[in-house]
Amino acid sequence: MNVFESLIGSPLLIVRLIAAVGGFVVGYMFSGPFWRVFWRLVFRHPIQAGLLPWVKFCTGLVLAAALYSFVGFGGGGWGWGRGGGGSGTNGGTGDGKGIGKGTGSPTTGDPQKKSDQPTAKTLGREILFVELLGGDRYAGDNKFYLLGRKSPAVDLADVDAAFKIRPDKIELHILYMPDSVGQRSGPADRLRDLAGKYQIPLVETIEGEK
Repeated sequence: MNVFESLIGSPLLIVRLIAAVGGFVVGYMFSGPFWRVFWRLVFRHPIQAGLLPWVKFCTGLVLAAALYSFVGFGGGGWGWGRGGGGSGTNGGTGDGKGIGKGTGSPTTGDPQKKSDQPTAKTLGREILFVELLGGDRYAGDNKFYLLGRKSPAVDLADVDAAFKIRPDKIELHILYMPDSVGQRSGPADRLRDLAGKYQIPLVETIEGEK
């Protein structure tokens, strides 16, 4: 920063000062006819000769103040502060807990895409993998779920019991294998509903093609 900038300030300040000076000049020089007409219409007599310069002077001050305030108001380089109109940064993590019945990934918002970001680390949670069964691996009794991807398969009540232990310390990762039930199936919907009940964030991952 050179000496001139240190004395005057930012370029925006210079523009605002120029606008203010211009506004004062315009207000003072060209407001006379307006005030003559206004005074005659309102008070039914001409404005006093000694009062007119003061009225013009006040008009110039008001217009100068208005232009000084207006220049620099709003976004895109005309805002108060720096960098007005910005849209933030991409990939913000937010502070919400869970997504209820939604089927999208909290990192991508697309249930058909595999999440590749370790969200549990940023949330301070541990990942709990639950694999959905289907096809020949489903043995019946509504036991569609592999907790921690480990046998034996369990039903939704067992998953509920696991969630109750530490709902604020886990992040659910639902895994779909080629023979799993689909994302729009009843077992998948009930698992998402259960996660929403305990406000557990979840990620859905498809491994292989259906």
